[in-house]
Amino acid sequence: MEAVHSILGTKARKALRFALDDWRHSDPSVDLLRNTNTSYDPATRYDAYLLAVNMTYMDAMMLDSIKTPRDFSDKNKQAFLAHHSTLITYWVAHRIVSEEVMQDRIRVLVKFIEVAILLQDQEFADYQSFVAVMSALGKSQVVRLRQTWETLEKTDPDLMAKYRTLLPLVDPGNGIYPQLVDLVMNGHHKHCVPFLGSFLTTFERSKVQAKKMKDK
Repeated sequence: MEAVHSILGTKARKALRFALDDWRHSDPSVDLLRNTNTSYDPATRYDAYLLAVNMTYMDAMMLDSIKTPRDFSDKNKQAFLAHHSTLITYWVAHRIVSEEVMQDRIRVLVKFIEVAILLQDQEFADYQSFVAVMSALGKSQVVRLRQTWETLEKTDPDLMAKYRTLLPLVDPGNGIYPQLVDLVMNGHHKHCVPFLGSFLTTFERSKVQAKKMKDK
């Protein structure tokens, strides 16, 4: 795999340096995902592009820890990756539903839809965080905000149309998200962060099948 910094284009690297410098000078006790400091909230402080940059950088660093097929079987690494994605999902869902004023809620919802659109674009191709964000948008507590979604549909139909095109990508399809696997295997991007859930599922199934063949 390429060096982590080379995963991101020039524009993204500049944005990342800005974000890291800014976060480094913030309260060091701030947990960006758990949002323990409401006065320092990256969901409102930064735009969608900067959030996508940070997510991709973090995912690329974690992916870089997987060097060999044996690493895919490392339960500690699997748990770490799954935990990080789960934090992203619940943080995004929490930030949306915690807004009490509908216009503020719409602004946060729009930002995370834009983040999802960016993450699956060729510049980032970060399908790990893409699935995490899309999972948050599909959570029941977010989906049930019917008036919020209906208002967004009226005020920004183009964005909602783009969002709907993303939904097939997060269709589990026999547990391996086949459209995401196709994008990773046959896509034209120079780099990507795959959705590891698909590959872990495929890897485990191949091990089971190999064992069955060996036992015959």
